[in-house]
Amino acid sequence: MIKYRGTRWFKFLKRHTERVRFWSLVILDANRYYRSNFFANRSRKTQDNLRGEIAFYSHAIEKGLIHREFRPLFGKSKLMYMLDLLEEYTEKGYSLSDSRFVSAVNVIRDYCEVHVKLGFNDQISWITDRLSQFEAIPSTTVGALTLKRSDVLKHVKGSFSDLSNWRHSVRDFAAGDFDESRVEEALRISERTPSVCNRQAWKVYISKRALKQPILDIQGGIGGMAHGVAEVAVITMDNQYFGNVTERNQAFVDGGLFSMTFLYALAEQGVAACPLNADFNNRNDLRMRKLLNIPYQESIIMVIAMGNYSEESKVPVSLRDSYQHFTKVVD
Repeated sequence: MIKYRGTRWFKFLKRHTERVRFWSLVILDANRYYRSNFFANRSRKTQDNLRGEIAFYSHAIEKGLIHREFRPLFGKSKLMYMLDLLEEYTEKGYSLSDSRFVSAVNVIRDYCEVHVKLGFNDQISWITDRLSQFEAIPSTTVGALTLKRSDVLKHVKGSFSDLSNWRHSVRDFAAGDFDESRVEEALRISERTPSVCNRQAWKVYISKRALKQPILDIQGGIGGMAHGVAEVAVITMDNQYFGNVTERNQAFVDGGLFSMTFLYALAEQGVAACPLNADFNNRNDLRMRKLLNIPYQESIIMVIAMGNYSEESKVPVSLRDSYQHFTKVVD
């Protein structure tokens, strides 16, 4: 009997089969994403497509409202498109009590109120005219929330519920000496993050000085708001720790778990922080790798800006969906 196991032929077939399985799953992932995302579904948006896109633009306007260097009449194109989305949502007969729809209407109201106070009534009349069709939508608290440093530091040391409720993404930090040991302690706490089969494939690149600004420039999502950043962390996952083709996305699952643990630990240590996406194109992916000497085998998960809390910090309210909305009980 010919034994194939251990022969070159058997190993070749195994590698080839694994490669075929891998690419078939990658194509399935890509197809599922492409057929579902709100950019590809321009002409056939579902309610969830609209909810996602409305939240995206609503949050962009909220961030503009907390800007230290406030720019009057910012975001005109975003507001126009946001109003288009709200009208499309209404025309399709979706629920007008939906939290994201209500929040978006109120964010635009907040934008208008701020500009009326600044004397820009005429310049925003086109917004108020289109917004009038949503007069029946109830008011809710959106826009900018002011956090007091003393309140934050008191509550993040309480229960986990308090920690979760008082952790906010801070985009404007206080200048002054920064106690680096707090970041080290947050990293120590993050050692307890669960990972698939305890693989612990995460890596953390921390820049304290010269590379901070280049990292933020490549990331590009906090431009003009990153005052007083003390340190920047770049979280990656090493794909050498994974094996089967079905683990192709595990780096992003475990990387997300680690990043959230780290963010909570930073908050508990009294460090203000803001998670920033790593949705890089090829050029920026290569730029970040070259800047920090990140090896090819590592996937970049996210960037985190860190610093001291100001005595008062403005953050977006960022209303959340009720758990009843996203929970499905299956018997």
